[in-house]
Amino acid sequence: MAADEFFGDINRIAQRVYQSGVRTGTGAEETIPHKLVGKPQIVLVVPTGASPATSLVEGAHDGTNVKVTVNTGGTYKVLAIWTR
Repeated sequence: MAADEFFGDINRIAQRVYQSGVRTGTGAEETIPHKLVGKPQIVLVVPTGASPATSLVEGAHDGTNVKVTVNTGGTYKVLAIWTR
């Protein structure tokens, strides 16, 4: 496989999977840009760290953003996958 083919495959994968860094909840709905090519079909919100989220509520995700509400101070990561 040539390098340009390899990096082309990596770019296609990057357009289908988004993983956030560790985020801290505010208690209000948060809008997180995902940069996928469309609305994600799979979204996982995972509590993390020393102060993990204790309340996670998914909002209406769209073609631009993942929306979640997490308790104030709760830490978490988001994984969004576009499968089409």
